[in-house]
Amino acid sequence: MQKNISLSIATAILLATNSYAQTTEDLGMITVTSATKSEQSIKDVTSNVEVITGAELEEKHITTVIDALKLTNISINQSGGIGQTSSFFLGGMSAEHTLVLVDGVRYNDPTVTNGYALLDHLMIADIERIEIIKGAQSGIWGADAAAGVINIITKKPNEKQTLILNLEAGSFNTKKTNMKIQAKDEKNNFGMSVSQITSDGFSAMVPKGKDVADYEDDKYENTTVKLQYGLNINDANKIDFAHTIVDAKGDYDSSFSGGANDTTSNFTNKNKFTQINFNHIDSFNILDFYTNKSTFDRTYAGGEYVGETKEIGVKSKIPYRTKDFFIVGADSKEQIMNKSYSVLEGKYKSKGVFVTNSNNFSNTIITESLRKDNYDSFKDKTTGKLGIKQIFTEDLSASANYGTAYKTPSLYNLYAGWGAGNLNLVPEDIKSFDASIQYKDFAVKYFSSTIDNEIFYNNATWSYDQSDKKSKYKGYEISYQKGFETTLFSVKYMNQSAKDGDGNDLQRREKEKMNFSADYFGIKAFNFNLNGEYVGKRYDDLAKTKQTGKYTVLNTVVNYEYKRNLNLYLKINNITDKNYQEVDGYATSPRAYYVGLNAKF
Repeated sequence: MQKNISLSIATAILLATNSYAQTTEDLGMITVTSATKSEQSIKDVTSNVEVITGAELEEKHITTVIDALKLTNISINQSGGIGQTSSFFLGGMSAEHTLVLVDGVRYNDPTVTNGYALLDHLMIADIERIEIIKGAQSGIWGADAAAGVINIITKKPNEKQTLILNLEAGSFNTKKTNMKIQAKDEKNNFGMSVSQITSDGFSAMVPKGKDVADYEDDKYENTTVKLQYGLNINDANKIDFAHTIVDAKGDYDSSFSGGANDTTSNFTNKNKFTQINFNHIDSFNILDFYTNKSTFDRTYAGGEYVGETKEIGVKSKIPYRTKDFFIVGADSKEQIMNKSYSVLEGKYKSKGVFVTNSNNFSNTIITESLRKDNYDSFKDKTTGKLGIKQIFTEDLSASANYGTAYKTPSLYNLYAGWGAGNLNLVPEDIKSFDASIQYKDFAVKYFSSTIDNEIFYNNATWSYDQSDKKSKYKGYEISYQKGFETTLFSVKYMNQSAKDGDGNDLQRREKEKMNFSADYFGIKAFNFNLNGEYVGKRYDDLAKTKQTGKYTVLNTVVNYEYKRNLNLYLKINNITDKNYQEVDGYATSPRAYYVGLNAKF
């Protein structure tokens, strides 16, 4: 039994990428929704897609979304330990060019300077999968989906377990508790999950080469609660409701208040996300009416930031032929900044209509998307996407995608005080292309993007401005994954170039990155995992004087299945105790130990 369970986990991890060749039935196990706003088997998607499965997250016992994304080729920078400010770069592009969703609800924060998603407080609990759709996606999702879309899908209530529990404790006096209760019958399904983590942490700021133990600790607390309810009215109609609260607080270090020995700076963060969806299925179409609301309330650096995003929409998926479908829909969004350190209030509204068509001609899959958005503050924007995938043999396939996208100025860009805001700003324009070829367990992918009218802070005028030059991003990815009877091995390599309009290398993007993972399932009831990442040359400044790359970090996990529904584990992060920094002057975790258990009843 244990061997079957272990190998099923291995298969689920391998199937999460397009670079693992399996039978049609196996590939059908993995689905994605972000590529077309409709659930599809990953084998039928033309987009450059990467999926982190819940099985992999559970096997490696990942704690945060930031740590989960480090398993991919996304560049990650964090200014300290858990809960500290972070940023990410998909395809080399800044975080504000990526749309982040949680079950389809927007996580991008309108109160943040450039309107990007603050992933600092998103914990891994009750997650089914994380979808990463790379390249311009505005033709499907509208603004902000210029570099791509990260969609975090949580698990739906099921009948198999009524209680799921995870307990963990370890270094820095860290304690983690995840609990979910759920119930499901023919008419109703209900789920409530509570995730809590507390940690004494370590100093966020530490001079390069120094020991974190020599400085004060920066504590962190996070409580995340999610409620889910679904009602099957009849065979054709159902309603789903979900509400999530993320409540976090902690310390940070400010260079204005003592730096690494800062004992006075702290932050709070309270976000709420609500979704209501009505679904109707008949012989003609699958129809969804939905409304989403994201509310953000945080305090940081002596100021309070309050904002929200409201969305209402409808979409209809109309199947035809055997595997073909047509999607048509419309939505309306409003972004509001109610309060900010230097902005009293700002908002804008948009309305959009979109269509997507997908055809599966046996060995050729073609997908086209077109979207038009109308803003009350900007000119109308029309974007699109075209993708094709050719399956030559069972072992060999290739795909290509071209898309256009845009990024609207953030509310801060428009309304910032002290003359920094610029109401004359217009949306950035983005074009992207990617191509890939896959043979059995080996895949190579190329990507390229350009940005016109890029928004930047002009130090000469002390205000936001737009560049008349193109920023250019390109690179390639190579991946190889192989499963044997008792072992599983994977490696991903990425090489990228990110340059501004003057040809300068942009900061905090490594030239090279490699992720690797090896599992051994050969001893009864045990699973041994070794994983890590190599980060190549990377600079924290344009002058290239602050090197933050050229390091390798190794982690290990030992899982022991004590009983069918009880798993014990030991996790060691940074097993070589590597002293490195992702952001110049900010610490990363030294060697850390954690023990825990997972139980399902």
